[in-house]
Amino acid sequence: MKDSAKIIISGLGGQGIRAFGVILGNLLVQRGYEISMLADYDSASRGGTIVTHFVYGSGRIENPVIDSPDIWIKFADTPKSFNAKEFIYDKLFCKEKSGKGYDFSKMGKEKFGKPIYGNSIAIGKILKILGVDLKDFDIKKALPAKLRKDDSNEMAVKLGYGL
Repeated sequence: MKDSAKIIISGLGGQGIRAFGVILGNLLVQRGYEISMLADYDSASRGGTIVTHFVYGSGRIENPVIDSPDIWIKFADTPKSFNAKEFIYDKLFCKEKSGKGYDFSKMGKEKFGKPIYGNSIAIGKILKILGVDLKDFDIKKALPAKLRKDDSNEMAVKLGYGL
């Protein structure tokens, strides 16, 4: 597993961008990492742009603001752009010509009944990129209480890990 990483998660308000960062952080805290997360919101709460700066590492995090991320995951076409080492996006909402597109939301709808499960699928993909072993994590424990009602989010993370 990578000792540290800087990750940008971007999309629109209402897409679960902040929750994505919280769940990812909860997972990495289980392995003893320090986490910093800073959400930058547009003035509109639903439909406005949201960019989450997410940094983890084994030591103290000095600056949570990211200019050049290791990974950028994009859930909607937004005006902000980042020069990331690895760029992935949701094909349903983004019209990109670079990076690697995945059908996160489409798979969420097809496999679990709602596109929002695409976020959990994307978390699994991020964990795979980071080189983690899913056996080292209690996925259900990392989820907010309202998402623990059944195993759908846990199964979605595992699906994304397999991509």
